Amino acid sequence: MKAKSFHSVSLFSAGEECFFMKIFFQKHKYHLIILAELLILAGVSAYYAYREPTPIVIGQSAPIAVTMRLEQPREERAELPSGSTVFTLMETLQKNGQLSFRAKNFGGALGKFIDAINEVKNDSDHFWIYYINDEKARVGVSNYTLQAGDIITWKYETEKDI
Repeated sequence: MKAKSFHSVSLFSAGEECFFMKIFFQKHKYHLIILAELLILAGVSAYYAYREPTPIVIGQSAPIAVTMRLEQPREERAELPSGSTVFTLMETLQKNGQLSFRAKNFGGALGKFIDAINEVKNDSDHFWIYYINDEKARVGVSNYTLQAGDIITWKYETEKDI
């Protein structure tokens, strides 16, 4: 059996078809623009409807950037969750290998006390004192909540300086 071939039959010549298409597009160009915009809007809507939602944690805000300086010419930067303390900053930097420190916990309102930074220990005359934006801190490292842009500076001071 011989295969049948199908041919399209047109009532118009190629030139006439082109003319009619041109007229159609001129007549309906605004409808076509609206249709294209609707298709784009549907695509964007579908993307946002089916993507995995970003988790929102209540009570947690964006990370904050802070800087910590040691008396020596050294500066470390870190991004921490909002609500972090100076002690959290110290722990983060130690975990990342940027410094080492040792602390004692006195509990309650006193909180934690830093007694060594990078193997330099407090002694009977010298102590590690921290400053917040160039002002001597009035609370312990575990009690001060960092603010975005804070600069924490550690100084190894004599008892007379304190």
